[in-house]
Amino acid sequence: MPSTDFSPDEGPDFLHCGARPYWFGAARRLLEIPVTTSFAGLLAGGLLEGAGKPLYGAATSALGYRLHVPGVLARLGVVERIRLTPEGITPDEHKRLTRAMLRAGHKVFTLTYHSPSLAPGNTPYVRNDTDLGAFLDSLRRYCDYFFGEVGGRPATLGEIRSAAVPMNGSPAFP
Repeated sequence: MPSTDFSPDEGPDFLHCGARPYWFGAARRLLEIPVTTSFAGLLAGGLLEGAGKPLYGAATSALGYRLHVPGVLARLGVVERIRLTPEGITPDEHKRLTRAMLRAGHKVFTLTYHSPSLAPGNTPYVRNDTDLGAFLDSLRRYCDYFFGEVGGRPATLGEIRSAAVPMNGSPAFP
């Protein structure tokens, strides 16, 4: 989960991880395809890929959360971190994220959710049949946008791996 720190809940810290697929491990033989999480908004461009991350980090500090700074920045259109999921994220947010990532040259998008969300009552995102309808509609609307308006296409893990094999010494996903 790029740009996310779970250490306050005794989990891993992924603040240093980017949103593009990358090879890792001692022999660089493992391909990480991150959960699509990135930034949208006026300061989302190149700033948050490097020097701007501290700004978002400060906004999401304990004090920043108490003062609702992340929400204020998002509502003002300055910067917001968005994950590509129907769990608590709207189709409009999905589109903002996708447009921002396409402008930054991203080529791989992973739409994710927890499978228990497909049955009412298992997650806070789908509590009843009405929530399930909205959840499925959100998935449909994003797929219509991505495959229709954007011209995206589905890919297998093997296809993504093949595209990630370095060509002429440079990675396919810089």
